[in-house]
Amino acid sequence: QGEADEHAVRELLPLMEDEPVLVAKDLNLLQVAGLISRSQLVIGNDSGISHLAASLGVPLVCLFGPTAPQVWRPLGDAVRVLTFAEATPELVYQEGTRLTRTE
Repeated sequence: QGEADEHAVRELLPLMEDEPVLVAKDLNLLQVAGLISRSQLVIGNDSGISHLAASLGVPLVCLFGPTAPQVWRPLGDAVRVLTFAEATPELVYQEGTRLTRTE
């Protein structure tokens, strides 16, 4: 988290019904990779962490903003990319469920 993230967090916290639980604060990259590798699903944005999740083969719903997903999207069989324009909580949930479904 950088200073810009801290500012955004300070603005969002009062809007939340429940206080969030921070489980991954101040981790190094190896620790983040370990946490992700134990996850059943990652919901991320257009960032290096999403690319890390995809490279580890962890199912990923990746939300893209102003950057071009055609160029920068994470690659993998268990990756679903959504743009912020199309992403709704329901669609993110549906895609996450689809990616983690075991049959």
